[in-house]
Amino acid sequence: MKPNVRQIEAFVEVARLGSFSRAAERLYLSQAGLSILVRKLETTLGVQLFERTTRNVMLTAAGAEILEAAERIVSDFSVLADAARGVSRRIAGRVALALPPRLAATRLPLALSRFKREFPDVEVVFHESINVDMVAQVSAAEVDFGLGFDIAPRNDIVRETIGEDRLVAICAASHPLARRRTLQWQDLAGEPIITPPRNSAARTLIERQFAACGAELAAVYDANSLVAIEMARHQLGIAIVSAGMKEQASGAGIVQKTLQKPAITRSLMSVTRRGVVLPDAAKALIAQFAAASGAR
Repeated sequence: MKPNVRQIEAFVEVARLGSFSRAAERLYLSQAGLSILVRKLETTLGVQLFERTTRNVMLTAAGAEILEAAERIVSDFSVLADAARGVSRRIAGRVALALPPRLAATRLPLALSRFKREFPDVEVVFHESINVDMVAQVSAAEVDFGLGFDIAPRNDIVRETIGEDRLVAICAASHPLARRRTLQWQDLAGEPIITPPRNSAARTLIERQFAACGAELAAVYDANSLVAIEMARHQLGIAIVSAGMKEQASGAGIVQKTLQKPAITRSLMSVTRRGVVLPDAAKALIAQFAAASGAR
């Protein structure tokens, strides 16, 4: 068993003050608790450190010999703790994240606006990335955290669900399907579909769903959500996008339809590197995304 810093600190304070009661007060400990720390240190080192009488506490020869080394350890630890606090403050002054372009276009502005009210001096840097790139950036410590949908588990990351999302269909108001209250996936068979970019999580999910219901996916364009919505508005196809694009999918000449049987719900997750403790500012920004995403 090795001595710990708290035990060494207890020994140094008793030696400096010549009193267990005053040392206990200085270290915000009970006298009994301080005595236990010193006894454990003596047991670990195999030497008696103090001569105790009813009136005095004196260092033994062994205690006097190791006092200088013990003081050096306590001093070094104090320097280390101060340095760590300084690093923490610097890190907290800048938060870096990676997230999909759709989240950057929809939820980032609101989350960032609310975050800045609480942390006006914290710089926020964001990278628009698909899931695979986002996870790589988190793993390589290029960003503090990432956001994405239905992230696959990995040993080097920690995932936490902070909200939900679902897929909807966007079509021109003049399209025959626009008159329906809801749409089923099979209703889109053979229709020209404007899909998210290839290799994105949403595109993979859409391909799997068409295959599951035995419908043909006639993907005519790959586009990000904002472009896909405008293409649907101009009757170039039916766009499948996130329900989070509600504001962008409003206005004349366009309608949004819920996709059912099944309704596809995705989990919005925060992703951090395993073993890393996030600064408070990063945690607060994640919380704002959770609030904007309807996390329970």
